[in-house]
Amino acid sequence: MKTIHSVDALQAEVDTSSGLVLVVFLGNSVDRFGEDELLKELEANYGSRIRFVKVSPEATEVWEEFRIRGKPVYLFFHDGIVIERTLGRLDPQNVALIIETVEQRRE
Repeated sequence: MKTIHSVDALQAEVDTSSGLVLVVFLGNSVDRFGEDELLKELEANYGSRIRFVKVSPEATEVWEEFRIRGKPVYLFFHDGIVIERTLGRLDPQNVALIIETVEQRRE
């Protein structure tokens, strides 16, 4: 999973030609209880259908740009636009549903 350190780097990842991207805001290691392992599993299962990127806790301009206050926060981007915002523990079934919904729209 690629780590983002600036707004420009994030924009490059979620630009309109990049497809479906999950942007992860976890914060420091204390905030990540169990989330890192879950994300590794999701990336192994869905990595060919969605890209995963993590925003560095030190990238404060990115956190401010997207008004991230609580942690963890997950932003799903499609064609450069946020289509879903999830606060708290990520539900693997919700990730699968979002992927399927986006793929059905493409057909």
